[in-house]
Amino acid sequence: MSLFTFGLRRRRFAPPPHSKARAYVVLGVSLLLLSIQAKAGELRRIDDFGRNWIMCHPFTLMALSIRGTEVADSKYVDAGFNTMLAWKANPGLFENAVKYGLPWHQHTRKNPLTDALKERISKHIGLFDGGQGVLIWDEPARRDIPEVAQVIDWVKQTYPEQLVYSNADPGNPEQTDDRPYSYDNYLRDLVDAGVDVLMIDIYPFRPDGVFQQNYWERIGAVRRVARAANIPYWAFIQAFEARNNWRKPSESDLRMQVFSSLAYGFTGIAYFMFDHAYDGALLYSEDEESGLGGVPTPLYYDVKRLNTELSNIGPCLRYLTSTGVWIVPGQHIVGDHLVENPVSPDIEKFTSANRIGLIESVRVKGSRKDANILIGLFEDPIGDPYAMIVNLSHGADVRAAERMITVELHLSPALSSIGRLSRDSGRGELLTVRDGVLELTLRGGTGDLLKLAPDTVFAGTAVTPAFQGTTRD
Repeated sequence: MSLFTFGLRRRRFAPPPHSKARAYVVLGVSLLLLSIQAKAGELRRIDDFGRNWIMCHPFTLMALSIRGTEVADSKYVDAGFNTMLAWKANPGLFENAVKYGLPWHQHTRKNPLTDALKERISKHIGLFDGGQGVLIWDEPARRDIPEVAQVIDWVKQTYPEQLVYSNADPGNPEQTDDRPYSYDNYLRDLVDAGVDVLMIDIYPFRPDGVFQQNYWERIGAVRRVARAANIPYWAFIQAFEARNNWRKPSESDLRMQVFSSLAYGFTGIAYFMFDHAYDGALLYSEDEESGLGGVPTPLYYDVKRLNTELSNIGPCLRYLTSTGVWIVPGQHIVGDHLVENPVSPDIEKFTSANRIGLIESVRVKGSRKDANILIGLFEDPIGDPYAMIVNLSHGADVRAAERMITVELHLSPALSSIGRLSRDSGRGELLTVRDGVLELTLRGGTGDLLKLAPDTVFAGTAVTPAFQGTTRD
């Protein structure tokens, strides 16, 4: 019997096996996923390069950085970032990534494939240790995608171990052919260009207080297209303000962006941005031109606390496949009546009529107009079920502790306990299910990662396999 077969045939609610044995089952399945039929011949990239890269590297946490002076001390690593995103060809960014032992990704900017671009990409990879990825273009229009594809193809052929990706335009890229326009078609064009990861930046917090209306539609489209292509997907998070276009995110705003992305199955987080941007980012400097100084803003400390939690649950998230996303509206009082909260039509509502797996119904306790819950369901490589439960409540200048929500999960009677991966410690813990009900209290914008089984061993948290991105035909 293969390890994969063993994982599928184990009784779902049998007493959990010894944690070490369980960890090796998950690891064994993961290694099977990574296995390749290697033949003698030319070096080539392995199949499913992007998915395997994700499983064999730490959960990516990075911030767009421009000035080498801003990362010359330990502020970047102290904030919990494990990867440097070098947005410009600034030697200081690469030098300081090497200084602090950080892998780095470089951005090509909006450049077609030229000898100058080839030389720049090669120079950084040749001079500085730790190069792992190349972000090609940024928010390309549809007419640009053929040129994006040429750069992707050259990087893959020349540096086959590099992760190669682009960042999608969150707006409405123009139609360039006879196909009916849809955002999904635009994303499919990027996938067809050969990206290993599909990425998006959509910044939802506007100065007029209106939440960006297409936020849910866009992240849903990325999830839908990336899953169909069997590639991972990442998100840029709004961590800046510009008084004419974007307001400063609060702690609850920041958490809502991050945890809603995770509930949709995103497996890497980048913040826009680290050093000075517009009216402020994670650092602020009065001297925009030189960027000298760079004082941490309050948002820096919010990100630092959040990154600690992401570092604890990220190892598991790398190994999970999203199987569904639903919203649970809460209620608020109008006159003498309780009415259901309005929610985006771009997220399917969860009701008892469309129960999902082992979750039979969900209720938000109390009443408040923004007290809504997001549910993301997942499976690990051997089919065990997981859920992320997110408190969507957030607001301008609102701390996460000010928007607490308690939610009741009504679960299968077969469950007397379930696992939770602690955001504070990174360890699995058992939660008691009483009479089929589990109560969770979550801070504003925050989510809990649950394993819907009486098991405290979470996929991906035991051992990370070494990545072998190439083989020989």
